[in-house]
Amino acid sequence: MIKDNFLNYIEILRPGHWFKNLVVLFGAMAGISFFGERGLILTQLGKILLAFFLACLVSSVNYAVNNITDEKNDSYHPIKKSRALQGKKIPHSSLLFLICLLLLAALSIAKFFYGNGVTIFLLSLFVAGLFYNVKPLRFKDLPFLDVITESVNNPIRILIGWFSISRSLIFPPVVFLLLFWALGAMMMSAKRYAELNFLYSYKGLAPSLYRNSYRFYSLKIIYLMFNFFSAIALSLFIFLSLRYRVKLLFSVPLILGYFFWLAKITKEKNSSFREPENFVFKMPVFSLVTLGIVLIELFLFMF
Repeated sequence: MIKDNFLNYIEILRPGHWFKNLVVLFGAMAGISFFGERGLILTQLGKILLAFFLACLVSSVNYAVNNITDEKNDSYHPIKKSRALQGKKIPHSSLLFLICLLLLAALSIAKFFYGNGVTIFLLSLFVAGLFYNVKPLRFKDLPFLDVITESVNNPIRILIGWFSISRSLIFPPVVFLLLFWALGAMMMSAKRYAELNFLYSYKGLAPSLYRNSYRFYSLKIIYLMFNFFSAIALSLFIFLSLRYRVKLLFSVPLILGYFFWLAKITKEKNSSFREPENFVFKMPVFSLVTLGIVLIELFLFMF
């Protein structure tokens, strides 16, 4: 019984989604590179990894909030309707207590080890989650704004990593933040496409009952959004390369090929993009290629 209850809480906190916070590491690496102190990588490694973990805690808080606010909508989803909260396996009161406890712990640890910078942007990550999930704003119900606002989490994660290695008031270049926002919007569009395509396969199910924004979306519109944000991301990458690291331009053909591959996978029936938590296991080859490209870009950027 205790084990089952523990697993229910783990399901709601979604540690399988923590890989999204690897963007924090990009922020830290960027800070080290821009400040010209590459020797800090090893000496600051503990603080960088702690910032990553704290971002994971706040992300789990947001996932728990998402579970509460989406409880009715998820009951219409063919898979999500079996989640712990829909099955009344966890009371709201205990979940709200856990949310407060995790958020307070993350902010307190951040304040102790980093001061204001990391603490402010961890709080910003939580507030962004409230805007996205909770009425009266609830941006996730609004077409286009759902993708645009959810992707703001990426620049926030960049800033968490950036300020984990520096207490200065210097911010990263705006183009760097915009690049990660565009990459997030591109991936979110891919997820929306795969999810809507999956829901269409269930006859008699109206996708808009699960997600209100699907009243205004079609697969064609979402695919156009994916290509639009891909073009923005590529343009920003080229601009960033010309402005700060010209040698990054050598990887443009590689990135372009990767985007085309991503577009192909997005349109597949039952694409794994609708389940980010299972992405690594369901698409190991694509995941390894992604990791390889990330390491190549980091190496070119850092050295």
